[in-house]
Amino acid sequence: MIRKIGSASFVVVGMLAILYLMTKNYLVTSNNKLLIMSVLAFLFGVLMEWDKMMKVLKGGIGVNWTIVPCVGLVIITFVPRTKWMEWYGVDQPFFIKMLGIPETQMILTVLAGQFIIRSLTAGRKK
Repeated sequence: MIRKIGSASFVVVGMLAILYLMTKNYLVTSNNKLLIMSVLAFLFGVLMEWDKMMKVLKGGIGVNWTIVPCVGLVIITFVPRTKWMEWYGVDQPFFIKMLGIPETQMILTVLAGQFIIRSLTAGRKK
């Protein structure tokens, strides 16, 4: 019981630290801002699945086929939105245009973090 409370409080503190870093980084103007925000959002998604993350860290890795679309989603969401505009111009199809919206890209990056952890533990029996 104490161990679960301790690990849950560690996760909450970690999430708050990530949110603090995201807020601090949001106000900074630099070329790496978008990449840093993507990494922090990915880590936030990983921390949302903290119980499965602990299983992975303890060696309970069970990779299944869902890792392939998850890695694809990670790659797509880590591309800065300015690059999508540069590559496809102003007249973009919907699936490209949604990656140019900061909120949508952030949500997809958090989901990518969650899905990676889920795909690494999905093959394991409880």
